[in-house]
Amino acid sequence: MSAMKITEVRAFPTSFPVDPRDSVTLGIGRTVKRDAVIVKVTTADGIVGWGEAHHGRCPGAVAHLVNTTLRQLVVGQDAHDITGIWKR
Repeated sequence: MSAMKITEVRAFPTSFPVDPRDSVTLGIGRTVKRDAVIVKVTTADGIVGWGEAHHGRCPGAVAHLVNTTLRQLVVGQDAHDITGIWKR
């Protein structure tokens, strides 16, 4: 299997309102919105993969972390080396 060099990592924080009829009550209150951080990974061959990062109730901060610190650790790595990337 040949290397798939990662050339770009980009995170997109998203947030959208929940219709009050679909809202859920939790121990911390009623949900009024849904948050997510969608992550796009691009390789030198133009292959694109999509994933999600856990936002921990602050999608903007997590997306910023992915777009700065984590990006620096991942760009240039082989996308096949999942264990190696996690260790980094």
